[in-house]
Amino acid sequence: MTRPTVVVVTGADAAYAIPLAVMLRSLVDALSPRYGIDAYVIDGGLGDVLRARIEQSLPRGRANLHWHVPDARCFGELPLWGRMTTATYFKLVMPSVLPPAVTRALWLDADVLAAGDVAALWHADVERFPVRAVPDSVVTTIGARFGVAAWRQLGLPSTAPYFNAGVMLVNVAWWRSHAVAAQAFGYLRRYWRDVYFWDQEGLNAILATQWAALDAAWNWSPSFGAAGVVPRLIHFAGNVKPWRYRGGSTWHDLYYATLDLTAWRGWRPPRSLAASASRFAPRALRRRLRQIEQWHMGLTRWRTLRVSEPPSVEQEAVLRRL
Repeated sequence: MTRPTVVVVTGADAAYAIPLAVMLRSLVDALSPRYGIDAYVIDGGLGDVLRARIEQSLPRGRANLHWHVPDARCFGELPLWGRMTTATYFKLVMPSVLPPAVTRALWLDADVLAAGDVAALWHADVERFPVRAVPDSVVTTIGARFGVAAWRQLGLPSTAPYFNAGVMLVNVAWWRSHAVAAQAFGYLRRYWRDVYFWDQEGLNAILATQWAALDAAWNWSPSFGAAGVVPRLIHFAGNVKPWRYRGGSTWHDLYYATLDLTAWRGWRPPRSLAASASRFAPRALRRRLRQIEQWHMGLTRWRTLRVSEPPSVEQEAVLRRL
């Protein structure tokens, strides 16, 4: 008998190869053996070598990987700032990479680590909603700072909840029939000077008041998440990524234990004073430091705000060889 599968969609460029391998490995290891995974990976320049290492990182027979190179022209004239690349917009083209028969899918950012079985999430009710997601723990409403910049122009209530797009159970059929990608791209291109959180803002602008909440355990951040939550999907949101800085928290330890099950076994990022200090800083202090981080983020955005340009034919060829 063919076992049921969970359809997962994710995306990465070469800089996110290691976290992508860790995310997929953790997902398989935590999943009930009664299930398999069909993972559709939107490839922003991984190349054959990194693809092969990611495939080697997974146990045989538990996951089927499907690679998709997106049309770079989809991502022209979209707002970017800081070090962010157009890979942040990959989730918007999700319906186009899935077979027509697929009507629901689980989107996971590459900086997620599974600590629980996603089979229960996979079976959550999404038929009546375009998406199920976890309310964001930093940007709580669309009218908040860093929320939906054009909420007034769109006629949206400022108090409408705002969701984090790192983990989403998606009603793919609804996204297709309502042209969610086209609407989100339209919003982002029209208001690009005011956008902060890229794809996430575009989706909240289009799906405001229509989405339904998931339990916080399905998208919990060690830096920003509420205390007392037993996480099932850990989202390393923010700047202190465990593949960039050698952290010492329980969640970093779990991350490195999973990394050692991949083709990158033994690899570690360099140690840093900031990452080490984060292990001992009380949660209340970290929350107060968030104000400084937000100020710095605003300054970085002001200094680096730009519009993406489609790569030339030559640049596309280079990306494919990375």
